[in-house]
Amino acid sequence: MINLKSIVFVLYSFSLFSQSEGSNRNIEKHHTHHHDYKNLHHWEIPSQDPDRIILTFNGDPSTKRAVTWRTDSSVLSAKAQIALAGPNKNFVTDASTYHAITEVFDLGAYKSNNSFDVHYHSVIFEDLTPNSLYTYRVGDGEIWSEWIQFRTANRGYAPTEFVYFGDAQNDILSHWSRVIRMAYQTAPNSSFVIHAGDLVDDAHLDYEWAEWFKAGGFIHKQWTAIPVVGNHEFKKTSFSSPRKLSIQWRPQFNLPVKKNLDQSLHETVYSVNYQGI
Repeated sequence: MINLKSIVFVLYSFSLFSQSEGSNRNIEKHHTHHHDYKNLHHWEIPSQDPDRIILTFNGDPSTKRAVTWRTDSSVLSAKAQIALAGPNKNFVTDASTYHAITEVFDLGAYKSNNSFDVHYHSVIFEDLTPNSLYTYRVGDGEIWSEWIQFRTANRGYAPTEFVYFGDAQNDILSHWSRVIRMAYQTAPNSSFVIHAGDLVDDAHLDYEWAEWFKAGGFIHKQWTAIPVVGNHEFKKTSFSSPRKLSIQWRPQFNLPVKKNLDQSLHETVYSVNYQGI
């Protein structure tokens, strides 16, 4: 039985403020040089530099952690490195390298997006030591992100601090940015964050996902996310199509697959057991 008194959580609702190389799926052997970046902000435009980096749970939180990131279509082979964090930079020599799964994603699958391909890359770090501070980075072997830190869970029950967000969907960059940043300032050592649906207002609109990632900035890279689908994560992609899960959801979140469920529910219906919770 869980002792609820030992669970500390911070509730933030927007309303308060108003794996091996060669296993790539759908990867093309070439990429187009034509990019429709018209009228996009610089923070919407992909490049060879990793962006939209986010940690998620996919497996035992004490020994595994998943990471996903985005680049432009020129990056065909991506990597991630991880090591136990140390007081200086010497940990770099002990870093383990993982080859990422890369998925081609066509933004033009939704009529309101600019039409061009991006690549999403994902890795699951495995065989980690419980209750240990790790540092990781992602890239292509030459162009890397910064080193980013997270802590693995204990194997057994332990008091847990986490953050819970309600609907971020409206004025995401203008106002939800204040909410997530104040949450981080209030509870910086939280073990994970639950995004409880309606992360965006228009399921497929990449501008809103770009706002969501920009609003959280480095926090998405450091706090492990548990994203949950809401009704706003479903919408038609065209007038005649049925309502569909956000076309960005599965490429950008590396989440558990419950094989006993229908495939349509994969990476949307899942559970996480964190320190007995």
